[in-house]
Amino acid sequence: MKRSLVVLCMAVAAFAVTPADAFAHHRPDHDNGQQPPASDVDGDGIGDTTDNCRYTYNPDQSDSDANGIGDACQEPPTDFDGDGVVDGPDNCYGTPNADQTDSDGDGNGDACDQRPFLDDNDKDLDGVPNYTDNCDSVPNSDQADSDWDGIGDVCDTWPGGPGSIWCRVDPRPCA
Repeated sequence: MKRSLVVLCMAVAAFAVTPADAFAHHRPDHDNGQQPPASDVDGDGIGDTTDNCRYTYNPDQSDSDANGIGDACQEPPTDFDGDGVVDGPDNCYGTPNADQTDSDGDGNGDACDQRPFLDDNDKDLDGVPNYTDNCDSVPNSDQADSDWDGIGDVCDTWPGGPGSIWCRVDPRPCA
């Protein structure tokens, strides 16, 4: 029994592998003595922090469209609605509209725009965007608001009434 154990230990020692030998087959540069990258999940010799296809072997790092995603792992562009316009820039995803016409300039193609002739950014077309327009249903490019209540004079049904600066100073006449 003792003799078998010694023979077994000698056999294991004869086939012992050094740490350098153990990883040599993982290194594409094993013949030149360089160290492999700290982390290289796909084993292509390009470290994960700079690899443009981290999980796909691509040592040449080709990127024909220069978008930072390697050709070996990039999905081909899709055109869900089949209108010949790639989904990303398609202004009417899901509805075919090859011409991409957008009459009101709101970013939605006419083929799928619920309100194709109304500029959603400026309803009254006075040149003042809705989010800052103090009267977005009636054109008032001057944005006049003589009582400072936040409602443009052309829409204010009670100038000087509740909400005006005058009522905040003396609420008696506004009650």
